[in-house]
Amino acid sequence: MKQTLLLTIALLCAVALGVHSKTINLSKLTDNYKAQDGDVLTGTLPDYISLIIADGARITFNNMTIQASIPYVNNIAIYN
Repeated sequence: MKQTLLLTIALLCAVALGVHSKTINLSKLTDNYKAQDGDVLTGTLPDYISLIIADGARITFNNMTIQASIPYVNNIAIYN
C-alpha cells in the first residue's frame, strides 16, 4: 500500500512538472520536426526532412538512422 501511494505521488509530480516521453518515428514524418525535451526518436530520418532539437532538450535516439545525401548532409540542427 505504501509503495502504491509513493508511486502515485511520483506520477502526479511528473505530470505536474510537464515531464513527458513521446516516441517519434522519424520514418513517418512528412514535414520538418522540432524535437522537444523527453522525446524518443526512432526510425530513419529521410534526407528531405530536417530535425531540429529545441534548446536545452534532452532527447533519446533509439535505433535511429540518419539517411543523408548531398545536398542534405546538414539536416540536423540545434537552435537557441
